[in-house]
Amino acid sequence: MTTTTTATTSTCPAGNEYDATAGACLIACKGGQFRSMDATVVASVQGNASVGVCVSCPTGEFREGDDVLKDACRPCPAGTSNPRPGQIACVPCSVQGFQAYQDETKATTCKTCPANTRRANSRGVMDSQTQTGVSITECECEKGYYNQKVNKTGETCIECPKGATCAGGTDRAL
Repeated sequence: MTTTTTATTSTCPAGNEYDATAGACLIACKGGQFRSMDATVVASVQGNASVGVCVSCPTGEFREGDDVLKDACRPCPAGTSNPRPGQIACVPCSVQGFQAYQDETKATTCKTCPANTRRANSRGVMDSQTQTGVSITECECEKGYYNQKVNKTGETCIECPKGATCAGGTDRAL
């Protein structure tokens, strides 16, 4: 006669969690990783196996350590990027340079503003606290350049004509 041991919350290996639906202990993954159920037994304590394996989040995605979403990583939101696998956060484009932006999710790099432009809100400081760098429309002319279309953003700017003053932004040459 064979005896079957049923896992309970108190018999899961340290750091793992009991899942009543699965009727088993599931491996708990740290930030930057997600639980894949493609694998089977990875640990055993007192005959109770933990199911799953931890896999690094791919580039363009992340997972915080205390994220309730255990079985998947989240895509980097617009305005951020992540070039490395296994990360707990994405890097805001606003801290990656005055010309960086990203208008798509799940990006591995930020895009660059057109020639002779920079993000409008980056005229001196890079700021990781505000959601900037999410659109090419934030790219305005640098000082000494202008766009022939007044109040137009997101396009290449041309050098200020000799004798004129170009404040940058969306202003025309004066």
